[in-house]
Formats: sequence, structure tokens, C-alpha cells
Amino acid sequence: MTQKGIIGIASQEVPKHVGFETAKDSLQRPDGTLLSRMVGNNIAHNYNRVMRFALENDMDWVWLIDDDHVFVPDVLMRLLAHELPVVFPLNIRRVAPYETTIHDALDDGLRQNTWDQLRGWSGLTDIGNKNIGSSGMLIRREAIEKIGDPWYLNAHSIPENLSFDLEFSEKLRSNGYKIYVDMDTRIGHIGHIAAWPVCNKEGNWSYELRTVI
Repeated sequence: MTQKGIIGIASQEVPKHVGFETAKDSLQRPDGTLLSRMVGNNIAHNYNRVMRFALENDMDWVWLIDDDHVFVPDVLMRLLAHELPVVFPLNIRRVAPYETTIHDALDDGLRQNTWDQLRGWSGLTDIGNKNIGSSGMLIRREAIEKIGDPWYLNAHSIPENLSFDLEFSEKLRSNGYKIYVDMDTRIGHIGHIAAWPVCNKEGNWSYELRTVI
């Protein structure tokens, strides 16, 4: 049975980055995949609108992506092939010092993992008791329904040092879902230039900067 899904794009303005538009236009996607662009200054609100749209239109999965990212054409197909309730590509902060978007969950807030802490990580990795930013997340309908509306809280309603999309990881875990990162599937983050996570032959992770076309 063919599954239906939606690519949910969160935008603060349209268009924002030519690099994103080029990547989107070349993205490989299953037949019948819908694209929904939610525009507004509150990204948490935009994410919630995407989730509601998916449920109202009987979608089987949602892929969330922001319009300040770039990616290779097969990124979505790679994530779908895992057939997991929740899976992410490896992401990166878009400004110096270009840190990871994987965080340790602490009682007093969050701490970003350094690239050294990812040493030896490869392939499909269960990140355990950690949080990760939502952009690039592929989530199946079962998890969307179980967590329930609202999935994301308004950024201003969360305590200092927390983020609405990182807090969503806590909701996933509290509802029994493991969070996986595909270390072989990565997306870039566009600031003044695109930052991409990279790994050398020794298993050491870092970043590289690439010109955005």
C-alpha cells in the first residue's frame, strides 16, 4: 500500500534563500507527496499548522524542513527507507562556531554536544536521552496522533534555555518513542554561508562551509 505524506516548509518570508529553493525543486519524493508552506514569524505555530494539515488530509508522515536549509536530492527517500516513527538527518547550527544541534537534556536547561562527543557515531544512531532540533525531522502519523495538539509550544511559553523544537524531543520520549539520527544523511544550514556536518575516515566529526548557489 502506497503511503501518503507531506513536506511541511516553515517560512518566515517567501522566498528566503535561493539555495533552499534549488534543493527543494530537486528533492526526490514519493508519488503523490504534497507540499505545504506555512508562513509566519512564529515557527512553532507554523509547525503545528503543518501537523494539523497532515491529520486533516489523512497523511501517513510529515517531513519538516525550514527554508534556511539545503540538502541533497535523496535525503527524504533515505529517511523514509528506515520506516521508523521518528528519524532525523544530522543537522548543524548556521552561525559560528557551527556546533551540533544535538543536546544533552539537563534539569537546568540544555547543553549542546561538541563534535568530539560524536566521535565514532555512524549510520543509524539512537541518541537516547538527548534532544535535537526539529528541522529535517521525518515523523509518522502514529507519533503525531499520540502526542496530540499542540505539538510545539510557543517559544515564549517555555523556560529560559529551552527551545520549542528541542522540547518536542522530550514529548516524543515521554510517549515511548526512540529518536534516531541518520549520521550518513545530513543537511546544511544557511547563514551567510552554508554549514554542513562532515566526518573523516577516523570517525572524527566537524563542519565545513560551502558556498550557497
